[in-house]
Amino acid sequence: FQRTRTKSLLESHMESHLNTAVCSLETTQNQVKDQSKQIERLTSIFNDKSQQLNDQSQQIDSLTSTMQGLVQQVESLTGQAVLVDKTTNQTNDETNKIGATNDKSEEGK
Repeated sequence: FQRTRTKSLLESHMESHLNTAVCSLETTQNQVKDQSKQIERLTSIFNDKSQQLNDQSQQIDSLTSTMQGLVQQVESLTGQAVLVDKTTNQTNDETNKIGATNDKSEEGK
């Protein structure tokens, strides 16, 4: 009878340890499930943010290209304005020379 009782106590003790281990495993399993969901959510957020960054990068490239085109237009217009100023100044100088020559001719009369 003593051996049966000892075996029963050992079995009870082992069963208690196994139940504790099973509870611990279930808790760990639930934590892993929760963490997996959190990882999926964070991965989704990361992918969304990554796509936003790619879109913004493309917008920046497009705006940079547009800006470079505008800079070239401004440089071209500035160059044209300088040519117009030079032409205007030359025309004014020639007009002034003609006017001065006419003034001298009229003084001589």
